[in-house]
Amino acid sequence: MKRPALAFTASVLMSIACCSIARAQKNSPAPPQPTTVSVEVSTPSLAPMPQTEATQSKGGVQISIDTDLFKTDVVPNPVKSPYEPGFKEMFHIPCTGQRNPNGGFNYYITNYEPLVVTKPDHLVMHLHITNNLPRVFRGAGALIQFTIGGKAIHVDPQGYGDFANAIIPPRSAQDIDIVGPAISDLPANATIGVFLYDVVTKMDDAGNIQEKQDFEWFYSWATQRQAKDATMPPAEKSCIRY
Repeated sequence: MKRPALAFTASVLMSIACCSIARAQKNSPAPPQPTTVSVEVSTPSLAPMPQTEATQSKGGVQISIDTDLFKTDVVPNPVKSPYEPGFKEMFHIPCTGQRNPNGGFNYYITNYEPLVVTKPDHLVMHLHITNNLPRVFRGAGALIQFTIGGKAIHVDPQGYGDFANAIIPPRSAQDIDIVGPAISDLPANATIGVFLYDVVTKMDDAGNIQEKQDFEWFYSWATQRQAKDATMPPAEKSCIRY
């Protein structure tokens, strides 16, 4: 006669447990969701001026120049800061690190903020140099200069290293990049000049320099503002044992 009573008691306890679980699930907060933000960005463009010829031949040297297309994106930028959870909340935040009976816990929250990123982040000019001289062409000795609105600007000399170290055999060609100013240092609109001064363009058969010439290109630099949507992940809470 006791078995039915035990079965009944077990059934009641199971029902209570199921109801408690269901109630807890119902009352638990929904997990945070990603959010969509709209950010105003500036996308730059670089176009040759009408008087500029992309390919220029002077003496025994021909130089062609090309530029990049710029792309601007909005990406999530994580920002981590200390966090003080409530008593109940701290039991639901995952922790890392070894357990230490005498230690404690540091809690953090990582929020994601929109970050505008333009690539490439520098002005890069792609040169294609063809050497028609009877001797080796060397980039050493030439001067490279960038101007904005007619004024020369300082640029890290390391950006010219490939040109200065160029050694091109006769009847050969080589692709070389020169890196100019950072995009963040440029104004919204301007005329940009790229100059190569004192390029050796003529030699005799003995290798003696007979002529040096300058190459120059001019570009219209402009930025276009537009709104761009981006998805930011929800905030993340973490814990580190110490």
